Amino acid sequence: LISYQGVLTDNSGNLVSNGNYNVTFNLYTVSTGGSSIWNETQTVTTNVGVFNVNLGSVTPFTIGFSSQYY
Repeated sequence: LISYQGVLTDNSGNLVSNGNYNVTFNLYTVSTGGSSIWNETQTVTTNVGVFNVNLGSVTPFTIGFSSQYY
């Protein structure tokens, strides 16, 4: 698992209201374009826009970590 903390904003860059949101996380092998090599969707609970998740808790990682991912 990878512990990840983020800030969720709306399309205008404003922090979202406290609540639950479905968020999809993706990993790519290139910084722009390309296809996702791993993804999972989690329901995150925000507090002043901040959320914490454990990536890999829904969809286990089947990739090695000897390369850089985006």
